[in-house]
Amino acid sequence: KRFIRGEIVHIYPGLPIFQKDFDFSRHVRDDLKPIPSRGFILGWDNPPHPACIATQIDAKGRWLWLKEFQGGYIDNRLVEHVGMASFSDIVKTTLDADFPGISYQSQYGDAACQSPSTTDDTTAADIVRAKFGIPFLPGLIGYTPRLESIKNRLRLTIDGEPALLISKQGCPMAIEALAGGYVYGLKPDATSIQGYDPVKNEYADLMDAAGYIGSRLFWQNVVQRVIPDVLHRKHEPEVDSEVMGW
Repeated sequence: KRFIRGEIVHIYPGLPIFQKDFDFSRHVRDDLKPIPSRGFILGWDNPPHPACIATQIDAKGRWLWLKEFQGGYIDNRLVEHVGMASFSDIVKTTLDADFPGISYQSQYGDAACQSPSTTDDTTAADIVRAKFGIPFLPGLIGYTPRLESIKNRLRLTIDGEPALLISKQGCPMAIEALAGGYVYGLKPDATSIQGYDPVKNEYADLMDAAGYIGSRLFWQNVVQRVIPDVLHRKHEPEVDSEVMGW
């Protein structure tokens, strides 16, 4: 089991990206509900194994992760390629059924969603734009804006509560990703990371989808107020022996 008495117990190979900033008891809510007066902000990652996360921003500026969707994976294995047309049908049908009356405010995603398919000129962005009736904007390219925007929300407190709140029922995979499933790869000697990009594991697409939202809504705030030199950062993430359990 990955949850025992509400705590994550699964062990993940690699250097966790968000584990130091994520606190299950603070960030996860059993009773997190959408705000009827506010629309969904959707994040998308591109096929062949698409992902979507439905979020909102509340009146205090807190980012609410309410429902996740991951296409193509069963038991942590990529078993099939899923097209955006059928995947977005599932997303909209589920959201409309689970959260009746909630509108759609904006959507962000992988810039590759704007590239035509191999069979026609239709893009994934065209599909979701038509499906939800709202513009599609690409998230920022590069991992730093996406990762640091999420980290900033995890660390930030607004009126005594975290600036990022996650539904336990709606986003179990995202919770696992934040708890340690989304990782940098390690070199064989486990003393440094293997490359600068996160591992493309079963959590990567969903975290990319969330990161595209974060890069558009929160990255400028991070640059201006928290880490003004982060755009020039070249060093590798530190391998923390405590996080790794050494």
